[in-house]
Amino acid sequence: MRRVASAPSGNLRSGSLLPLQRRDSPRMKATPSRWARLSRQAPRLCGFLIVLLVIARTFVLPQAVRSERSEHPDAFHNADKVSCPRWYDQSSGATIKLPRGDWKVGKHHRPRVFLYSVFGSSLESTRLAKHFLDFYVRRAGIAPERIHVTVHASHEHDEHAQTLQNLLDKNRVHYDLWIGTFTSETKAWHRDKLTQKTLDKDDWLIVADVDELHQFPGVRAHDGSATIDTPSDGTAPVDAFLAHVAERGANYVLAAWEDRVAEGGHLNHIQDKVPLERQFPLRCRMTEWTTPEKTSLITSFLPKAEDHKVIASRNYLKVHRSAHKIRWASYWEAIFTFGRVSWPTVYVPRSHGGPFTAPVKSQHYKWIAGLVPYLDRRVRVYEKCGLLWSYESAAVVDRLESYGGRVCVTCGELACAHASPVERRRVAIVTSVWDEHIDGVSITMNRVATYLEQSPVEDVLVLTPHDPQVPEPAVKGLDRIPKFSTGSIPVFALIGRNDYVMGAPLAKASSDVLTSYDPDVVHLVSPDILGFSAQRWARDNGVCAVCTYHTQIDRYVRFYTAKHSLLDKLRPRIAVQKLFSTFYGGCDVVAVPNSAIADKLVLKMGIPRAKIGLFPYCRGVLFLLPCAAMPSTRRRRGGVGVLDRDDRGDGVRWALHHLDAIDAAVRRERRDSNTKPPPRHRRDAINHTGAASTRRSTTPGSARRH
Repeated sequence: MRRVASAPSGNLRSGSLLPLQRRDSPRMKATPSRWARLSRQAPRLCGFLIVLLVIARTFVLPQAVRSERSEHPDAFHNADKVSCPRWYDQSSGATIKLPRGDWKVGKHHRPRVFLYSVFGSSLESTRLAKHFLDFYVRRAGIAPERIHVTVHASHEHDEHAQTLQNLLDKNRVHYDLWIGTFTSETKAWHRDKLTQKTLDKDDWLIVADVDELHQFPGVRAHDGSATIDTPSDGTAPVDAFLAHVAERGANYVLAAWEDRVAEGGHLNHIQDKVPLERQFPLRCRMTEWTTPEKTSLITSFLPKAEDHKVIASRNYLKVHRSAHKIRWASYWEAIFTFGRVSWPTVYVPRSHGGPFTAPVKSQHYKWIAGLVPYLDRRVRVYEKCGLLWSYESAAVVDRLESYGGRVCVTCGELACAHASPVERRRVAIVTSVWDEHIDGVSITMNRVATYLEQSPVEDVLVLTPHDPQVPEPAVKGLDRIPKFSTGSIPVFALIGRNDYVMGAPLAKASSDVLTSYDPDVVHLVSPDILGFSAQRWARDNGVCAVCTYHTQIDRYVRFYTAKHSLLDKLRPRIAVQKLFSTFYGGCDVVAVPNSAIADKLVLKMGIPRAKIGLFPYCRGVLFLLPCAAMPSTRRRRGGVGVLDRDDRGDGVRWALHHLDAIDAAVRRERRDSNTKPPPRHRRDAINHTGAASTRRSTTPGSARRH
């Protein structure tokens, strides 16, 4: 032992008799935990992920969203040389001229309202600029000296750019001239640099392109007449509205995006004398066209364009390049300055009440003549500069070309409908049988929807499941009626009926379509899963739900189960009646073909007689009646929900007028098909029953009752 103790210290550990080789062996060491090993490798893992993201962002993603347009040999003209923005030079090497000098607005002790816009050099842009200045100067009340416009020209001798400069000089609007490549990145950089230098941090900044008209509450009509929110003391409508927003503690306003389209979806030229609202009366959900076809894993996860826009914000907030949201830098600045910079807070009209409770919308007049060449060039520029959001413009161009250079206003996913000032009554028909099968229900609904589509005061949208076993519709001539195909469940195959499918519950896509369409009435046809889910959507959104009674399924069940004693003992007819009682009891109006069916619903299913109304000769038309069972307030959607009064006056007289119109349409169809109308005594009996029930009604605006 003494000899071991005197051994050199290099072979023995101090205080131990074991050699170092055995002491440091793997069996003698404690195994580190899994989390300890991960923490040791965390820096390497983070570095690897950063390198992977840079490679994906620089090489993989641009190639994944790349189209074939930038590879065309005539992609750019010689005068249109592209210079892409860089992190060290956001101006892209462009030339910026100031024909009117620097924009000087001075200082003020109160926040002011300013407007920034960009005008592109094209023929349609020169026409849009006249409507733009008329809207914001004359109708919104923004002083011309508080407006700054950046005129973009691809080369110095652009005649359209010169026309725009003359128009701005005439209206005393300050502007600068940008000659060179102009992208959304350079626009945001130039806007932020200009506003931070010129405006106070508490000033309000409105950002609007030449094709955007922000419908602030109180903005005057085109003829100069005042609206319900127009200030009576002479204050500019925009100033009064933003002062109201500031009083509520908000520092930016988010508006719903509303794409306006011409009748038939045509890309028309702009007219100078006609208001834009009447030139483009349709509002469509065009964000559905901003994603390409799902041809790969990456394209399946590409997001759609935003359906809202920041139309006004305090100058200390940093708006996104597309002005669809506030940048994260504003949130980080609010955190790290410890409250010296206010947290971004959006204005919600309904949360405060009082004036200005109407939803704020931003009308987008992009779908005009010359759109395809403009987007085609944008795709080429963005793809050459490696900007990933080029796929949005490429997808729009592909869709327009697939539909012959126009917007498909009959495509259900776009949910097109007439908007103000030519707004129509909107009806959404939810049915499990439409044009892929021919039976009594489908024929009835086809007739009703065709009448609504031809009516000058009605809009119609059909939601129906698609049967994958039907390659093409069995009923022709319904191409003009907008249709959205929902999911389907082959439940009828379990009972030996492969010729029908049942609609699946409303999915998110279907609910989004209904929300964008914003129907006044939801017409439910069948008490199935699709019908129950649509009824729940109508109840949650405050929309009138009208159901039509087509088939006595309980009698069918009794007929089929009478031959089987075991099934008959289960009393399925009672179960069907309970189902019908739940479905039709949840509707606001139930339409039946005659008084016998009405008595059956009242006595056997417990439906209140006040909800039941008769329709004379064709099934499924009572949804034109106003909803008597609905309260006088209903929810209207426009990005932000708000409650509006819906006083319809003498609803019985209005309903009878439309029933007469429907009756005339049905008679005309019967005359064309050589079908005799019902006997006169039957018509008199039905009309007498309807008149008597109307006289017994005690609720104004109610449907026909018994």
